[in-house]
Amino acid sequence: MTLTVVLNGAVSFEDATGKRGELAAAGFAWMRTGSTLWHEGGHPGHEPLRIFHLWIAQLEAQGRSAAASEYIAPDEVEEDGPVRVLLGESGEARSRVREAPVDVNCFHVRLKDRQHFRYAAPDGHDLIWLAVDRGCLQLQGGERVLWEQIAFFGDSGA
Repeated sequence: MTLTVVLNGAVSFEDATGKRGELAAAGFAWMRTGSTLWHEGGHPGHEPLRIFHLWIAQLEAQGRSAAASEYIAPDEVEEDGPVRVLLGESGEARSRVREAPVDVNCFHVRLKDRQHFRYAAPDGHDLIWLAVDRGCLQLQGGERVLWEQIAFFGDSGA
């Protein structure tokens, strides 16, 4: 399964399921591949294209063979404060993806300078990771995660 978030610019697509269109910044695509699923495109504007692309492997999904895709427009993404819910849930906000795995939360969190955010993983979620797209993030213990870095947290309850 893959999740592609358009961070800047726009991308046009045509995939193996027959869907075609365009995703603007803050929109995203969710795809489950059977054998092969093509996702192509360019950026129709003059703005540089920036995307975040995540592959998610799940054991129960290995038996599925049919490719599927969903494209969520920016105005369809539910929000909970600074949290845009791509997969899973946060507060009252839920993902619009119909075929998303039930045991994965994936958020696009946009913080302003010095804004605070705390995430408590639900029971059964034993790995948390974050990627910083711009700027830096200071963690509760004082450590910093810089632009283009990824941090992983195990089942520590922290």
